[in-house]
Parts: sequence; structure tokens; C-alpha cells
Amino acid sequence: MDIGLLILRVALGALPAAHGAQKLFGWFGGHGLAGTAGFFDSVGYRPGRRLAAATAAWGWRQHVRQHETGTAPQRSGTDLTHAATR
Repeated sequence: MDIGLLILRVALGALPAAHGAQKLFGWFGGHGLAGTAGFFDSVGYRPGRRLAAATAAWGWRQHVRQHETGTAPQRSGTDLTHAATR
């Protein structure tokens, strides 16, 4: 059972890691930081390069925090169970 959960966690963790590598480094057919910055600029988020870099830094910080604490980051206001019982 433990090995199955490990395989599942590694597989599911690889998906966002690969997506981030596309956006930041241009790996796996992505456009890299310049392409992400261009997209941010095109939809009105300026300065695109600075915001793309800040988004990457925030994502990395969340990853490290989750690894250190063993818990996922909490999002306030998204408790669907609580909202459904109102």
C-alpha cells in the first residue's frame, strides 16, 4: 500500500513540476520565462517579466513550505464543506 501511494504522489507531483518547468525554463516544449512574460503582458499584467518571475518564486516557496511542513498551504475562504452547510 505504501509503495502504491508513493508512486501516485510522485506521478501527481511530476505534473505541476513539468508545467512549471515549461513556464519558467522552456523545458518540455514550453516558451520559458520570456514567453510567459509575453503572455502576461498580452493580457494586461504589466510588467510581465517581473510578474512572471514573482509567480515562479511564489510557486517555489509554496512547494518548499509544503515539503517542510508536510501540509498543503491553506486558502482562506475556500472551505467548500462549510459553504455547503450555510
